[in-house]
Amino acid sequence: MTAESYSYLSPRLESKPVPEKGNCGVFVREAVKKGELVSLWGGRIVSSEEVDRQMPNFTQQVLQIEDHFYLMTRAMEDADCFNHSCEPNVGLTGQIGLIAMRVAIFHRIFSVESRS
Repeated sequence: MTAESYSYLSPRLESKPVPEKGNCGVFVREAVKKGELVSLWGGRIVSSEEVDRQMPNFTQQVLQIEDHFYLMTRAMEDADCFNHSCEPNVGLTGQIGLIAMRVAIFHRIFSVESRS
């Protein structure tokens, strides 16, 4: 992960390597309440012409925020480590935020339904 971050990851969470999930995952360090803000994605706003869909970690580092516009981190950040799940435990709030959809306890991995 990069030392300089443009995103927010709650101090109650941490990212760790999870090779079987692709690269990394977000885990609970301290209990998280339902409705609590857990992450805000940040980065540089780029147009669809600037996006390279073949770049490494594309699905983790790039988020579509409007037609033809994307939010992209320069390098992998802790907040880029949320994984997909058909039974997600975090959901979108606004265009760049994630909130807990239920109470989460220690060591549970956080996952989101879709990032695009």
